[in-house]
Amino acid sequence: MLAIFTKTLELVGSADVLQLVAQTWPEGYEVEFKRTLGHKKGEPHAWLAGGEEIGDYARDELLAEVVALANANGGTVILGIEETRDKPPRAHLVVPLPRAGELARRFEDQARSCIDPPLARLQVRAIEMDGSGGGVVIFRTAPSRAAPHRLTTTRESYVRRGSSTVKMTMREIQDTTLNVARGLAGIEATFDGRRERFQQWGTGVRPGVAYRATAVPLVDLPDPGRIFGKQRIFPNYKEFKARAGTREFDLRLPIGGWDERPRLRGMVRSQTHDTAVFQWELYQNGLTDLWVSARPWKHPRAEPTATAELILYHFEILGAVANVLMVLDHYRSQIGAPDAEYGMEIEIARFYAGGGPPVQYFGLFAGPGTDEYQIREFPIVLPRLAIGPRSEFESVINLVDVDVYDALGIRRQSPTELKVTF
Repeated sequence: MLAIFTKTLELVGSADVLQLVAQTWPEGYEVEFKRTLGHKKGEPHAWLAGGEEIGDYARDELLAEVVALANANGGTVILGIEETRDKPPRAHLVVPLPRAGELARRFEDQARSCIDPPLARLQVRAIEMDGSGGGVVIFRTAPSRAAPHRLTTTRESYVRRGSSTVKMTMREIQDTTLNVARGLAGIEATFDGRRERFQQWGTGVRPGVAYRATAVPLVDLPDPGRIFGKQRIFPNYKEFKARAGTREFDLRLPIGGWDERPRLRGMVRSQTHDTAVFQWELYQNGLTDLWVSARPWKHPRAEPTATAELILYHFEILGAVANVLMVLDHYRSQIGAPDAEYGMEIEIARFYAGGGPPVQYFGLFAGPGTDEYQIREFPIVLPRLAIGPRSEFESVINLVDVDVYDALGIRRQSPTELKVTF
């Protein structure tokens, strides 16, 4: 696949568009080209002459293509590419449209009001090509978990067949509805299975307080083949930096070296030491799951009769989330699906039979007597998160930051949003 399809859309530039034409890329199940805005009478569209309206015909023509892709395997529509007369048609020439940025914004507005149910992950972006605001408009959508979609203006649902967009039959609409329902049930079962395995793992290691960040793809993804030993698929753990106002924090985990071994259609990294145990899995279907268990800790200079403590740090939870986001993003890029949607679930659990010490929780702003709490009720399962493009990762971290404090019933010490570089 070309870079224009495998890059995150915000990173696509004019060179990627030109490469599409240079290689005469064909239309297909997931790619559609449009030379210009359509007009019912076959005349030049008013937008090209400085008009302000897209027009019903052009709107419906473009959005029908988008809906068809969302109801099938997802894909890309590019407005401003002239095609050849081959079968299937191929990219032949870039034909920049005027005021491409404004045109993209108009289409975004129209998509929100005309597609039912709404496409939550539709991206629309203009790429300037001629230095004067003229360019192409790219529409990118993933296969939708809310399919089938329809255009409210035509009251029709559409689907992609080969390089063509056609109206869906009633049977196709019914089949799509059933398949989506089965897919949602499968995703729920996957999360339930991961939660159960985490509980088994937590009770099998030495007593402690543990947390997990589980990320599950919400759509079927291309299989990259065996991933064991391939760092390009499964990058190493990273310490992220976060900033709140003038203060900087390390989002780190108690992870050093690790053992790495294959799993059936996946691989696992694990490590056991005196203060923590961790396990991190990645599978060929894109699922990744990071588990960490902190063991009871006693200060080396404490009295022999002193009670060991269970300590959990807020920066570790955020560090786990940041690393899982990094891995799923790397995986998506490697398989050519940079914006494939994921779901993420975060849990904090205590594995300690017969009571044991309370869990001390240290927030980001912990100091002598401040931002330090006791957690008494477990498990804590945060609301599930939808993970989209890389540009949303910082928002995800901030949402987790707030959710953890809210789940603990604590007021966060600072209302300042965190800035995290991915």
